[in-house]
Amino acid sequence: MLYRWFGEKAGADARNNPRVFDVKWDWVLSYTRSQLEYLQFTRKPSSYEGDTANNIYNHAAEQQLTSYLQQDGKFTSQREEFNYSKLEPYQRIARSFNFRSVSPPAAFADGLYAALGAFTLRALAAGYTEPIAGGLYRITVTNVWVFVFDEFSFEGRQDLGFWSCEDKAYTIDPLKGLRPGYSNVTNADFRDYRERHGYGRDFMVASKLHEVEDFEGMSYTYLI
Repeated sequence: MLYRWFGEKAGADARNNPRVFDVKWDWVLSYTRSQLEYLQFTRKPSSYEGDTANNIYNHAAEQQLTSYLQQDGKFTSQREEFNYSKLEPYQRIARSFNFRSVSPPAAFADGLYAALGAFTLRALAAGYTEPIAGGLYRITVTNVWVFVFDEFSFEGRQDLGFWSCEDKAYTIDPLKGLRPGYSNVTNADFRDYRERHGYGRDFMVASKLHEVEDFEGMSYTYLI
């Protein structure tokens, strides 16, 4: 990803860059913390949890999906189908109806941390809307897909740890960072490089879509 960033002309516009970097779903999910967050994101909450769980079934997710459907003209006098998995990769973030964050480990750095740091799991839906009566509609979701999403960008203030060009290594341990050849790197260093050399374009990072296993569907109503 660094080769890609350094190789493109300057631009701090990750979400307007249509060239999305493909990160492998299986690789991301090979890390335990990713697996756990995916399971929490896609499991149906028990009755005693109510609407507190941040996953694809909660009320906030329904509201977000409804907003997209309204924007896309899916509430008409007849049944209307929708399938946001058909969007191009760079368009999917604008129609993901819920997300769950995957945080990096606090005490150590691994390969996933080096590549993505903190990132999100995002959900896309397919299904249909149908009118009932008096402005009331039923929204039925038949399929859900989840994908990994991140932005490879250097906006804001962020410490990126200690890097060594000689060892081709890095660490987030400040004591190890005191070793000869290691330098503390921050987002500002990348922005300075971009300003001086005119290269370094931000971009989105996303995986291929992964269809949620054993999804039983969900249905709810909406009154216009």
